[in-house]
Amino acid sequence: MSINADVRRYAYAMLRKAAVGDRLPTPVDDIVACAKLMVSQNVSLNQKSKDLVLQFPLLLRQAMRKVVGLVDLREDVIYLDQQILPQKRNFVTLHEVGHKVLPWQRQTYLYIDDDASLDPDVYEQFEQEASQFAADVLFQINRFDEDARDLPFAITSPVALAQRYGASAHASIRRYVEWSERACAVCIVSQQHIRQGRESIPQVRRSVQSLSFTKRFGEVDWNSYIRKNTSLLASILYPHRYPQGDMVIHDGNNCHISCRFETFTNSYDTFVLIYPCSEKEQSIWPLFIP
Repeated sequence: MSINADVRRYAYAMLRKAAVGDRLPTPVDDIVACAKLMVSQNVSLNQKSKDLVLQFPLLLRQAMRKVVGLVDLREDVIYLDQQILPQKRNFVTLHEVGHKVLPWQRQTYLYIDDDASLDPDVYEQFEQEASQFAADVLFQINRFDEDARDLPFAITSPVALAQRYGASAHASIRRYVEWSERACAVCIVSQQHIRQGRESIPQVRRSVQSLSFTKRFGEVDWNSYIRKNTSLLASILYPHRYPQGDMVIHDGNNCHISCRFETFTNSYDTFVLIYPCSEKEQSIWPLFIP
């Protein structure tokens, strides 16, 4: 993943301005207050309030159907879907803070009028920037990555760190892989599988690969591996019964590389961490976070 240096600079400045210091979990409420925003306690996006929809420019109204957070920069109010989990709520809140704190975004959203629309490429760029800002603030720039390096290389490590930082397992596992110096990837598989006759076929809805993994293997078609590897398929369908296993992946030179996978599941998704066997540490230490 490429780093937007300007976004990181504003994230770092916000952490300093909010005097986050060494506090964990990341004090999201203090950051919201520092940005001179407030989170609405009265209106929830999942209520689909007509009055709320009418307040926003067209470009934001079009996105309402697929977002769980929204910021009104004219009133300095963040609106959230009140049904989202607390850990996910933190990331979504900071994402909306990013739309205000990043000055080029703030000016664009404040001065676009109700009948205008934002170029889709610019809108997508703004969303990626706001997500980077949220991750950099929530995981305190490199602090999460440094903590992760002190733990065993295993999917249990980002799951444990998630609680420490006040983040979701999803965001933590993604961060763990994206910024890893090791060759590794994670497949995020929805528990709502596709039915084909009597078979239940899982589908990867998103995957993340570390830079070194992509350099070695390219962009992998993970669904094809799931269909061909019965051990991997069983771990996705029954993650508590088969939490780990072995598989073979072809690298860029079409060599067969022995790999290992580990699974973690929550109420919504199964996460499959995959890495060459050579990446696994020789010594396995018990995971303990005070």
